[in-house]
Amino acid sequence: MSAPRLSDSPQRYVALGTIASSTPRVELLAALARLRPQNHARLREIRRSVEEPWYRVEIDERDLDEYSTLIDVWTAIKGALTSAYPGDKPGCVRVLE
Repeated sequence: MSAPRLSDSPQRYVALGTIASSTPRVELLAALARLRPQNHARLREIRRSVEEPWYRVEIDERDLDEYSTLIDVWTAIKGALTSAYPGDKPGCVRVLE
């Protein structure tokens, strides 16, 4: 069980990887909140294109205590996103790195 979050404690984020999707960011974040509620992630747009923006997936570093390695949390988050928006559907999530 993780420690409670303190509202006055500053959030610092750690980059995990990069995705691309034409699905709006708010919908991607809603899927993460639904499928990975224990993680406090954000998507930082790093490249804008007409087809699909690219996002850097970042997680609150305080969430890392629950995982052995960064690859564990990245695997869990990219798995949630790609299952919510699979490759054979419009708006699919493509993992770039």
